[in-house]
Amino acid sequence: ECDGQQEDVCGVCGGDGSSCDLINGTLSRSLLSIGYHKLLELPVGAQRLKIQEILKTRNYLALRTLSGESVLNGAWVIDRPGRFHAAGTVLTYKRPNEIRSRAGESITAPGPTNQELHLYVIYQQPNITVYYEYILPKDNDISTRSETHTPSGILPLAENHGLENDETGQEGRTHPNQVPSDPITPGPLPPYSWVAITATPCSATCGT
Repeated sequence: ECDGQQEDVCGVCGGDGSSCDLINGTLSRSLLSIGYHKLLELPVGAQRLKIQEILKTRNYLALRTLSGESVLNGAWVIDRPGRFHAAGTVLTYKRPNEIRSRAGESITAPGPTNQELHLYVIYQQPNITVYYEYILPKDNDISTRSETHTPSGILPLAENHGLENDETGQEGRTHPNQVPSDPITPGPLPPYSWVAITATPCSATCGT
C-alpha cells in the first residue's frame, strides 16, 4: 500500500520511474509452420512481467527455462489456466474460454525471476500478436535491454524455424510428426578377452 501516494512503473510509492528500466514491445508473426516458435528471451531478474496475446486465436503461449525444461504448455500438452511456481516466482496463466471474449491468453508474474525464461508460441493459426512488458531494477548487476537498441532477447523472424531440434518439448519426447532418431547405446563389455601369449603351428594349410 502506498497510503495515497502514486505507485510508479517500478513499483515504488511516490517514485518517478527512474529506479528501473521498462522493457516492452509487440511481437507479430503472420505465417509460420505449425509447431513451437521462440519469440522472446526473458532475462534473470525480470519483474512485473506481463505477456498478453492481443486477440484470441487457436495458438498457445508456452514457457521454457534456458535449459529447455518446460514450464508451461510443453511437449504438446496444454496446461489448464492457473498459477505455476517456476523461476523463483509465481506465474499466472489465463486463457479466456468465453465464446464472446476477444481477449487472448496472458501470462503474468511479480518476479523477480531467478532463471532466464524463453517465451514460445505453439503456432496453429496465422496472425498472432503478443504484447510483452517487464521491468529490470537499476540497482542490480543484471544487464538491461532497451527497446531502442533492439533487445537481444527478441528473436528475428529468420531465427524462428518452427520444428527445430529443441522444439520437441521434454527430454525423450518428440513432435508427433517428427521421426525420432535411434539413440546409440553401448553394449555391455564381455567378462573376458583374448590375449596372445605365444605362436603355435597352424592345424591346417591354407587353401586345402
